[in-house]
Amino acid sequence: MQLSIKKIFFRSLLISFVLLFYFWTATGGYNYFDFKSDHNNRYNDLAQSFLAGKLHLLYKPRPELLSLSNPYDPSINGAYRVHDASLYKEKYYLYFGPTPVLTTYIPYRLIMQHGMHDNLAIFIFSIGALIWAILLLFYLKKKYFNKIPEWIMLLTIAVIAFANATPILMRRPQIYEVAISSGLFFLMGAIYFFITAFSKEEPSKSRLFFGSFFLGLAVGGRPQIALCCILFPIIWFKLCKVSNKKWGSTLIAILASLLPFMLCLIGLLLYNYFRFDSIFEFGTKYQLAGKPMTVVKLFDPARIPISLYLNVFQPPFLNLFFPFAHLKSSIPSYIVNPPYYDYGQIAGAIPGIPFVILLFLLPIVLILQKVFNKKYLSEKKSFPYYEFLLLLIPAVLNISILLFMPGTVMRYTADYATFLILLAAIAWFYIYSNSAYASTSKLFFNTIAVLFSSICNVIYRIAFCIESKEHKKTERLSKPNLSKSLTFNDLGTASEKTHFVPGKLFFNTIAVFFSIYSIFFGIAFSIESPEATLRGQNTPVYNEVIAWFKPILFLDHGNWDLIRERISPSSFTVTCTNIFSPQYDINNIIDGRLDTDWAPIGSKPVFVTVTPANPSTIKSLWLLSRSTHLFETWEKLVAILYIGNKPISVQTFEFPNAYKHRIQNAKFQPVLADKIELIFHNPVTRNQKGKELDPTKLYPGSPADFCPGYTEIAIEWQ
Repeated sequence: MQLSIKKIFFRSLLISFVLLFYFWTATGGYNYFDFKSDHNNRYNDLAQSFLAGKLHLLYKPRPELLSLSNPYDPSINGAYRVHDASLYKEKYYLYFGPTPVLTTYIPYRLIMQHGMHDNLAIFIFSIGALIWAILLLFYLKKKYFNKIPEWIMLLTIAVIAFANATPILMRRPQIYEVAISSGLFFLMGAIYFFITAFSKEEPSKSRLFFGSFFLGLAVGGRPQIALCCILFPIIWFKLCKVSNKKWGSTLIAILASLLPFMLCLIGLLLYNYFRFDSIFEFGTKYQLAGKPMTVVKLFDPARIPISLYLNVFQPPFLNLFFPFAHLKSSIPSYIVNPPYYDYGQIAGAIPGIPFVILLFLLPIVLILQKVFNKKYLSEKKSFPYYEFLLLLIPAVLNISILLFMPGTVMRYTADYATFLILLAAIAWFYIYSNSAYASTSKLFFNTIAVLFSSICNVIYRIAFCIESKEHKKTERLSKPNLSKSLTFNDLGTASEKTHFVPGKLFFNTIAVFFSIYSIFFGIAFSIESPEATLRGQNTPVYNEVIAWFKPILFLDHGNWDLIRERISPSSFTVTCTNIFSPQYDINNIIDGRLDTDWAPIGSKPVFVTVTPANPSTIKSLWLLSRSTHLFETWEKLVAILYIGNKPISVQTFEFPNAYKHRIQNAKFQPVLADKIELIFHNPVTRNQKGKELDPTKLYPGSPADFCPGYTEIAIEWQ
């Protein structure tokens, strides 16, 4: 069936926008596509080693490292080690799999005669994984869900593209992100080939072959994918079921589905043996990392509670500070942090990608439909059990492995996010296809109407706490137990007295709502990537993006723009006792920019000295606090004013509401001074809802890691 011009246009428009967003993300700031220069990174080093006929890296460990009593001890090897390289028999190896080198870095080097940048590799693998997912989505639609309207398909593609965490990988292109993206690309390709091999009456042996080969390559990128070998019995069962007693052909198909994977696996095991004298050693035992890997267990059941919370249930937090959705780096007090366990800013799979909730709503909706209104179900459509299992198993395995690992970071989400989204899409498509409905256009209209009313209700009730007749009307529309006065003839009901049954309309409303939130979260997380933010990479572009949201951002920092406009420009300098890092220099608070902060080390009292160009009388001091997961600032300020190095006035200010109001104002008693010493006390440890937080839980490590500070200060002089 030929596609209409309208479908081609909207699909092309969406794909073009996704590609532009991926390109913009992959080339932000210092991450640009450079096809002329050589790039010295670990995978390029390994490519040069392979081309030289070696399995180890060509550069040698420093003699100082080898002379240490324990070269694997991170407390003494920091000045000499190559971080995250594996040291074995006085040679450096990479514990990362060789697949990216064999498939991209070596071919690129042979063609271009120089190394390949990691961001290009991640871009290629991420685009490729997205293509596999989109192709699989359209295959499922054609085979099982041919009545799915185009707008649902486009919305689902957008969720996959923006919420699958690959833009986070592109924001910080390093060897870790290359490994993840390559594993995702080849595993997604393997699943696509294994599923589409049964698109015709006779299973395609060539697709089974490529599926097996891609699965083997995926293991070479991410070794834990080897557990996906449990897919083979499912594939073989499917083969036997459709074989029609053609056992010879079935046996050939089984071999085609297994041999390429086995050859890749044997090659990888031999690669391990020739490097570390063990087929099961990938090099993690000899890794030179920030923790002693010789004593740290790679898998430990004690990590399950914290890993489960972080990877599945950790919620993001929302505020009016761009990009509005933020990742957390804290855990609840009731969760124990095991020894040597590291975690960063992260959002769990369920709250971070709300679209996957549809997967859990599927059985609930089906039960409600059967219990309350059997006539509501149309003729039952077949459920894609085979396809569902081939997507479910990699997702479950990847999440399960993370539960035992010695750390959790947001980039690991890319290992399983695409599979969860596709599973949720199947749930949505199945509900839609198994529900009686008269008009697709009416469905779309009602979905948008109910979605709009739901959003209005949330805004009225939560944001502004408005209680009015209009609000009550909106509330009626947004609740599932709709008023009896509403008719839903489009649902197949003929009487005005019929109650609303949770079905297609309600499920589509929820699906659209979760889709929009998933896309929004995905874009926000990629902009504020936990290890490489857009603000840090490309400040001018970050400021341009902020300018688009200025009306909303105005609410975040109150009347700060008006404050700056009201205050006459003046010349003064600032110094402080310490800074957390050069990125948080004290001069950031007077540079007029809202994308730079000052933060000292730790949360102890800190001193800031303000020196005007000429003796002046200070009238008022305005303070704009840092904003992360809370307003990181202080609740007490002591100001000492000097003339000729002699203190002439001491003034104290309390800011009890600093935890919920980002702007604070200290009004001075007029005193002429040529130097002002500001001493900040009592850091804020409450979030904007007033909940007390444990500083040791805000960041991994000690309370000294808690760093309040300011984004800007403004001084009014008389």
